[in-house]
Parts: sequence; structure tokens; C-alpha cells
Amino acid sequence: MLKKSLLLATVFCLAFVQLGIGQTSYNLKSYKITIKGTSNLHDWSADVKKMGVASNLNITEGSLSGITTAMIDIDAATLEASEGSIMSGKMRSALNAEKYPKITFSASNLSIPAQASGEFSTTIMGNLTISGTTQKVSLPVKVRILANGEVEFSGSQKFKMTSFKVTPPTAMFGAMKTGDEVNIVYLITLKKG
Repeated sequence: MLKKSLLLATVFCLAFVQLGIGQTSYNLKSYKITIKGTSNLHDWSADVKKMGVASNLNITEGSLSGITTAMIDIDAATLEASEGSIMSGKMRSALNAEKYPKITFSASNLSIPAQASGEFSTTIMGNLTISGTTQKVSLPVKVRILANGEVEFSGSQKFKMTSFKVTPPTAMFGAMKTGDEVNIVYLITLKKG
């Protein structure tokens, strides 16, 4: 019985080792994520001040062959508007950040071109959750594999706040109304963990 248990445990361990070959954990090195929007008075923007990333990438000889895990976790309460603390507060309120403190993206599929080395453009499919509402999204992304082994992901994506059941913020007793559409512009650099 003991031999059978050891054999079974060895088989499971080998299976997990096999699945892990070529996968490397990557951690967040740096990021710049800006949400850009409009209003009836002026354009506005907000920067993400706190986020986390969990990712496992398959990179061999400078070529990306797969992403097995890619999750982004943004602290909604740290969004900081360029227009000051009042607009920052309005955004947090609209996002219901006290009840839903995280904005998350979890990749489910990545199209990788045959020659995925150096720099290339692709699309990442996944689930974006904002204010408790999850939508499937398709994010265009430019990927750069740097000589030092770091990987940059950059791009932008427009969507409507109301798609996530977020009411566009207003200010000055309703005199200022933000537009429904926002554009998220991002540059995320990952390093081997």
C-alpha cells in the first residue's frame, strides 16, 4: 500500500513538474495606467496609484510562446484625478470603491503570432471586473521582450462606464457631467520573479 501511495505521489509530482517546464513567474516592475475621459466642461484623467500583477510567461530564447497566468488587480480607492481631490472622490464614489475596492482583469486567452519575439502586437481576451460587474473584453496589446528579459505590455482600450453599471460622475450640483466613454491607456513592465 505504501509503495502504491509513493508511486501515485511521484506520478502527480512529475505531472506538475512537466506542466511547469518553461513557465517563469513574472512580477510587476513598473506601470503607468491612466484613465482618460471627457466632460461638458473639460477633459479629465486619473492615474492608478496602486496595483498588483500575477503572471506566468513561457519565454524561450527571447520568444514568447505562452501566458499561463495573467491577472491584474487595481486598488480602486487609489485612483487619483489630475483635477484634484474632489474629482478623485467623485470617481471613487461612482465606482462604489468602498463596496468593490478592486478593479480586476484576468486573461483567458492570448493570440501569439508565430514569430513572437522582440516586439509584436496581439490581442488578450479576458474578464474585466469593475464595480462588481464582469464583462468579457478584448484588449489590443503591444508586447516588447527586452534584452534584459523584462517584458512590456502597452496599449489602450475604450469602453463605456455604463457597460459596468457605473453612472458617469457629475460635479458642481450636476453642472459638470462626465462622458460615458473612457479610454484606459497602459504601460506595464514585468520582470522575472
